[in-house]
Amino acid sequence: MIHVIAAIELAPGTREAYLAVFRKRIPDVRAEKGCIEYGPAIDSQTA
Repeated sequence: MIHVIAAIELAPGTREAYLAVFRKRIPDVRAEKGCIEYGPAIDSQTA
């Protein structure tokens, strides 16, 4: 199994707009042969 993790740094205040576009692409990517899961993972501040 192959896992791909991409780190993307966004300008302050742009996360929700980016995620809206990202989420629109999820069905297309999930429809690709062999794709089991695709979705965002979001860091949260711990301190």
